[in-house]
Amino acid sequence: MVESYPASLPSDPLINGYRESWVSNFFESSTDSGKPRRMKRYTKPPRQSLTVTVPMKRSEVAIFETWFWETLEGGLKPFSFVHPRRNTLLTFWFRKDANPDPKPVKNGQEWEVTYELEFERG
Repeated sequence: MVESYPASLPSDPLINGYRESWVSNFFESSTDSGKPRRMKRYTKPPRQSLTVTVPMKRSEVAIFETWFWETLEGGLKPFSFVHPRRNTLLTFWFRKDANPDPKPVKNGQEWEVTYELEFERG
């Protein structure tokens, strides 16, 4: 069973903290003459990446931290989350070697948490 993103946490990313990367699913090979030939790279599309920055209060950062380290075992387990652009519930993973990065914004009461995710295109 896939865990859910905590409903008590904000999920809408900041506009300037949102980045979605699409991975190309083809490659080109040159030919002796004519246009290069394009072929599929993968039979199943690779995971796409998504970077979001979410504003949180100090208490919400504590909830997020507990959820990340205990429920998801440090980001090892997948979780369900509503994709910000598609508004569709998908399964996400935290990217390897990209742990969440909380930073204080105002007096330590307001924070911005940036995290990098992967999801399968669906």
